[in-house]
Amino acid sequence: MTEQIRTESETMTPNGKWDIHEFTSALQRSETRWITQNTAILITHGIGNQAPLATLDAFARTLVETFADITGEEIYLEHRFERSENDIFFNNFIRIRREKDRGDHLAFHLDLYEYYWAPQAHDHASLDQVRIWIRDTVKQGRSFYEENGRLLRKTSSTSAFIGQSGKLNWFKYSSMLFVVGQVIPAIMWVANLLPKIAKAIPFAGSFISSALSSALKNSSYNFTNVIGDIVVYNTLDPKSEYYKIRKDILTGGVACLRKLIEPTEEQQRPYGRVILAGHSLGSQISFDTLNRLNHLITQGDIRGINPDGTYVTPGYRAAHITDVLEGLITFGSPLDKIAFFLREQSEKHEYIRIQMLRNYFCFKQRRIPLEPKPKYILDPSIPRLFDNIRWINYHDKRDPVSGKLDFYENLVNVHCDFRSNMFSFSHGWYWNSKNMFTDIIENFLFHEDPLRHQTEAPFESPQVIRREISRPEKKKDAPDRLWETSASGKKPG
Repeated sequence: MTEQIRTESETMTPNGKWDIHEFTSALQRSETRWITQNTAILITHGIGNQAPLATLDAFARTLVETFADITGEEIYLEHRFERSENDIFFNNFIRIRREKDRGDHLAFHLDLYEYYWAPQAHDHASLDQVRIWIRDTVKQGRSFYEENGRLLRKTSSTSAFIGQSGKLNWFKYSSMLFVVGQVIPAIMWVANLLPKIAKAIPFAGSFISSALSSALKNSSYNFTNVIGDIVVYNTLDPKSEYYKIRKDILTGGVACLRKLIEPTEEQQRPYGRVILAGHSLGSQISFDTLNRLNHLITQGDIRGINPDGTYVTPGYRAAHITDVLEGLITFGSPLDKIAFFLREQSEKHEYIRIQMLRNYFCFKQRRIPLEPKPKYILDPSIPRLFDNIRWINYHDKRDPVSGKLDFYENLVNVHCDFRSNMFSFSHGWYWNSKNMFTDIIENFLFHEDPLRHQTEAPFESPQVIRREISRPEKKKDAPDRLWETSASGKKPG
């Protein structure tokens, strides 16, 4: 790697701007170095064997350290706990203040919450069920892309599985799923024979066989639970045994969010600003939570909010729900793959059913024309309340789970471009990226106007901006290499 911080093209939208050093310098010259209203961020973890509060810890550590670096402020952290009869972990949260505001209960604070959903999906899918699910996913993914490659090419020139011709790179796509769904399980199957072979070794055979059996059992168990989370949550068939689990996970996410945005009986709102953040599969849960909240509001089921999204009793800075719930952060997100590889499939002649599904899963989904054009258009009755909230999606070329989100509109995709080699797997690196957290602070916590990143117009191929940003000379007490991201440490999700 040369001495320049970034030499590769930034996969960003037209006229995009992402100069962290410029923002940091301006902030240090400014008198305002803190949030201007009480704010909450709800973080949702991804797949894997998650521990309670680990996601909250990972997000808070890098956010607080970045805050201190770029503002020069001393930060004060407080562990808060609210009484609850149900979800004990959600009611543990972190309150962030400036040290000089300690004891000042009128000073603005930032609260961080975690939605811990792992226990609901854990240990439900078997290895055979995972393999069957991936096999079926490959089939429907190929079918969808063969039918919609041309539209995808119009939407993006940089999709992971579509070439410039608009055709599916079937080898690349199927190879990825084949390795996960067939090769790894096959290796495990072969490996399971090793303990039996080891028993034949004189003297130490029984000991070696026992050790191998224990290790292989743990590996198989961990792999099945990681992929099993995806299998369980992406079951849309109400007849499936997993459907209730998916429903419970989504209900829990909505309950957490309602607590942050619903006015109390005295019509007081807990926060002036609420932001959702999701990593990996957690980005899908956050996405679905917003979509479900949209339905509940339009049905008049959210206390203190009218069906059109306006507050019954408008208050300071908030006349509409989007004045409060104003941001979505996704990183390491598989939303494109989930929305179109794993979605509920319909036959071409079922043009009414297709439109109903599109209208129901409506949050920021691109309005892709149906082909062939249906005889009758189904006019949606569900208003899309959240289509204009801020959404930034962070992805990286060495993270095969994530990618640029092509099938949604009015969002910004930011390529993190982590320093890596061809053998790197960067899916967990976002948690330690001061680069990404500086961008979050700028665009979601400090910037009141529209995103400094520019959004792209639907169905236009985004330009690729090539810039070389030289590393500025380090000054005394200046932030330390905010463009560089550490890949060390434990990676939740």
